[in-house]
Amino acid sequence: MTFRLPWWVAPFAGLVPLALACGGLGGSSGLTLDPSLPRAVRTDAVVQQAIVNAHHSDKGTALAASLIELAEGSTSSGTALVVLADPAGDCWVERHTFTAAGEAGASLQIDGAAVRTSCPLPASERSDLVRYPSSAMNAVHDHLPEGLSAAKRDPELEAMLVARFNDLGWKERFYGAVLLGEPQEKFRDGVLTSRTMQVQMLSRKPDGTCMSQNFGAEQERSLAGWERPRKSGVGGQRSAECAPTEVIDRGMAAGAWPDVSLDGLPEPLDPRVPAPGMRDAELEADLVENYNSIGWKEEFFAAVIVSDSFSYKRVRGVINARTLQVVMLSRRPDGSCMFQRFGVIQQREGDTFGKPKSNGVGGQTDIACPAGL
Repeated sequence: MTFRLPWWVAPFAGLVPLALACGGLGGSSGLTLDPSLPRAVRTDAVVQQAIVNAHHSDKGTALAASLIELAEGSTSSGTALVVLADPAGDCWVERHTFTAAGEAGASLQIDGAAVRTSCPLPASERSDLVRYPSSAMNAVHDHLPEGLSAAKRDPELEAMLVARFNDLGWKERFYGAVLLGEPQEKFRDGVLTSRTMQVQMLSRKPDGTCMSQNFGAEQERSLAGWERPRKSGVGGQRSAECAPTEVIDRGMAAGAWPDVSLDGLPEPLDPRVPAPGMRDAELEADLVENYNSIGWKEEFFAAVIVSDSFSYKRVRGVINARTLQVVMLSRRPDGSCMFQRFGVIQQREGDTFGKPKSNGVGGQTDIACPAGL
């Protein structure tokens, strides 16, 4: 018989460190768990992530799982605590029994009601942690329109598809993605380069009604793994039964890229300057250095990466370079400022990429110079 510590919430005396695996991001983070809860008996990132990914709850988004008890002779079955954050930002803990937890997933059975607990992370960090929250996509799939079912589940890919289609700026707001088959992998000279898929996207219209629409999508494979998906085809649409409002809201929130930080860019930034699609401080510094080395009369003082992902060039299927679209901010000899659009290329050098080089020139736009420049 295994002795179980009481797990209900007691008056909090403080927080103690505990490593928990975070769903959707992999690995582990030094989170904190309320001391009234049982200590973990084992840390296993694969098992913990499988539990978080398999979690279904309208209560909130799963942040992490802690293994508090293992079945005799097993490392993939036992009892776990799952820590949740609800839409209001409050945190809860649920107790679950789990079986067959591993890379293929996990089977969960709730063992008691959710109880309020201290949040293991500040709200600002929780928003980054649940960038692609699996439990939100699972909730969407628990409320699919009648007759619609997924041929394959991949919650992180589903959330990325929602984010990509909401980026298109259409009047509909997407909240769910249903994979209609296995993604088809593409090879070039024996090298996996991309994959295509057929999906049905769920959305809510401005009038509050919902619909589903078929699309093709494609993902490129880079040195770091799968890039953000892109729309590659449009099919028919039809009216669909809406999921509950809270499920739709969670789906939309899950399918949203985190806001790109403006830290380190000149302030105030002229509103005519395009917003960054991504940030990379080292690459931005290399871009400024590169364009100042060309010998033009302008002095470049900042780079804004407009692309939200890289595009890759290949030779016989093997990546040999990557490209980006950027805008370079500069000051002219007369003291006025502008930005100019450029294409940039980086040649592959082993397992990394070399310094950026100009790969195309676009138009110029006058802007107000940042204060203090």
